[in-house]
Amino acid sequence: MNKFNFSEEVSVRILTGFLIFLFLYIINQYSVILFQTISEIFAVVICLGIFFVTWNSRVFIKNNFFVFLGISLFFIGVVHIVHIILYSSMPMPVVLKTANIHQQVKLVSEYFLALSLILSFYFINKKIKTYIVIPIWAGIIFIIFFLIYKGIFPANWKNNLGLTDFNELSDYIISGLLIISIMLLYKKKNIFDKEIFKFLLISIILFIITIPIFSIQKDIPEIFIFLASTITILAFYLLYKGIIETTLTKPYTMLFKELKDNHDKLNDLNKQLQQNIRDLEIINKDLEDFNWSISHDLKTPFNIIGIATKNIIEDSKNLISEKSLKYLEIVKEESKKGQKLIEELLHFFRSSMKKLEVQDISIEIIARDIFEEIRLSCPDRNIILNIKSIPKARGDIVSVKEVLYNLILNAIKFTKNKETAIIEIGGWEKENEKCFYVKDNGIGFNIIYANKIFNILEKAHNKKEYDGDGIGLAIVNKIIKRHAGKVWAESKENEGAIFYFTLPV
Repeated sequence: MNKFNFSEEVSVRILTGFLIFLFLYIINQYSVILFQTISEIFAVVICLGIFFVTWNSRVFIKNNFFVFLGISLFFIGVVHIVHIILYSSMPMPVVLKTANIHQQVKLVSEYFLALSLILSFYFINKKIKTYIVIPIWAGIIFIIFFLIYKGIFPANWKNNLGLTDFNELSDYIISGLLIISIMLLYKKKNIFDKEIFKFLLISIILFIITIPIFSIQKDIPEIFIFLASTITILAFYLLYKGIIETTLTKPYTMLFKELKDNHDKLNDLNKQLQQNIRDLEIINKDLEDFNWSISHDLKTPFNIIGIATKNIIEDSKNLISEKSLKYLEIVKEESKKGQKLIEELLHFFRSSMKKLEVQDISIEIIARDIFEEIRLSCPDRNIILNIKSIPKARGDIVSVKEVLYNLILNAIKFTKNKETAIIEIGGWEKENEKCFYVKDNGIGFNIIYANKIFNILEKAHNKKEYDGDGIGLAIVNKIIKRHAGKVWAESKENEGAIFYFTLPV
């Protein structure tokens, strides 16, 4: 059925084309001037039609090739209108009724078309200033017509001699320019829809074919002049097919080709994203299995070592030396530290897997609750909490609590040698984020460690009196980054430290 419809459509087009050709041939036999006038009117309609379509669609067209070409074709249409007037019986100076004037106007339209096609490629990715382009084209047209009227423009036809050398040279130049436009079109074919590319290419080739026929029109049969004019009509028709009809029947083809391409790219990216999500889900599942394996397989030996060591100490207390008992105590304590380190590492990895539930939270209330909770573990210390102005925040409340817990615990830990520990918590609001800080008057640290301390298992202090595994600040860094925030620290040794973090508005 589809093949039948296709064959039927082709047959109809061939028949229609033949009837139009026959109609034009009959008109040409009746009156060459009438035929030439009809071909000129057809060219004018196509030129102005393309101009109006591209001009009214210029807001949507990012490929300014079509906008510039549409403006140029408007002025080419004006030239053809002048040519029509010269063919008509309207009263005008005799000087404008000569064959030379006809040939000059025709040559001007061909130059304009060839130059317009080449210049249009320059504006493919350039912004076009129509308020400059239009006056320039209008000025050039006015100057050329003025030169023709005054007889200054080079002659193109001489009675009894035919076309002049200038006209023949111009034909070569125009053909060369059109060939260059084909090369540019082929080079830039990827930015054009295939249909538009095909119609533009064939149209330019047809324009080139007509040039030598018109150049030697004095010495060839009249039928060839008719064929050349008919080919010119076909060339303008293909411009219509490529720009006007394609645009009206498939708007996205020209006006929204870039949008369609971006839509296709977005679909491809979306498919890739979906695949990445599936891969990530598999990785997370594998990570959960790995965490469980680590939790079970590594903790078990430490538990066994700890229990076994404890039993040996209790059962063999009176049988082994004091030195050996001391070594066993060390083994027992290190096994506890190993279990704790495994728990903290597992907690660190799990912190990046938990889904964030963003909501409005009060940093001040959370900070006070955490401070009171931690202070209960050190009742003999004198610790003062100063709460400055703190803006409200948005984030995952469980994760933000963990951030503040680690920072406040850190501040209390490194001020334990101070007679009075002072911890200050505050913040301020910027344009796109809110910044918070936790400040202490503790021992501080060397600024060279300012970036390293947020890495896992990195510590700024090696003193045994400050316990910890260097995981707390790594968890802070990971949580804040998951919130699309930043974290950093400032400090001087023995002058305290300030830890900052930001949360998006």
